[in-house]
Amino acid sequence: MTFNQPVLAAGSASVRDAGGALIASAETSIAGNTVVVTLAAIAGSQRVTVAVNGVSGANGSINPQVSLGLLVGDAGNSRAVTAADIAAIKASLGLPVNSVLRARHDLNADGEITAADVSAARARSGVALP
Repeated sequence: MTFNQPVLAAGSASVRDAGGALIASAETSIAGNTVVVTLAAIAGSQRVTVAVNGVSGANGSINPQVSLGLLVGDAGNSRAVTAADIAAIKASLGLPVNSVLRARHDLNADGEITAADVSAARARSGVALP
């Protein structure tokens, strides 16, 4: 989450599913005017809302939230896993995971783009965000 002024503090973060149920907590860190929220072990193929308590700057404190869709295999950000996603992951086989783009191709987050990532995308082909 990026703000228009330096962030002085950020509290805890929570993750809720589309129905409002708490599904996870998340760690936060501050980098200038950005609060980085690290999500872990959130199931794909769903929409979630991430909320951060007590983000404060020179002008006061707010409790921001953002909604996003999580879909493992959607490397192209089309909101569905398609043949284009599978082809993009295949094209990255063996390349280092050294950018945000390539991180989207490392579906099992093991630090390598392998046949296992291609298989994971194929298994989700046709799945779309609700």
